Amino acid sequence: QIVNKSSVPVEFSWRAFQTEVEENKKKSQLIAQLNDEESEERMILEESNLEESIAESLDSDDSYDEDELNRKQERAQTKAITTLARKYQSIRKAVEEDLMLFQDEIFTIEPLQGKLWPNTEITC
Repeated sequence: QIVNKSSVPVEFSWRAFQTEVEENKKKSQLIAQLNDEESEERMILEESNLEESIAESLDSDDSYDEDELNRKQERAQTKAITTLARKYQSIRKAVEEDLMLFQDEIFTIEPLQGKLWPNTEITC
């Protein structure tokens, strides 16, 4: 039970971590992990594009000259890298904006967050 005996509304939330420092530490760890994963994916992407460009140069038909093929490969690689960056940028944003509310497989608390008006109470 949460009781607000004051004269002002109070916002509450049940958090996964006891302190903001712990919460920020976890978010930093998650973002570092995302950065590592993005670097790995970028490296794999660049390696696969290199392998594809070698294979295409061997299999190329006469309808494209070498400069056209190179520009086409560069555009494809730029597009793939941009898409990858956008993907991880949106995941990082979601991590940063996550309120880190309480989650558990066994327990549930409802409501997880809310506003308690002056001189009222709520049972969770």
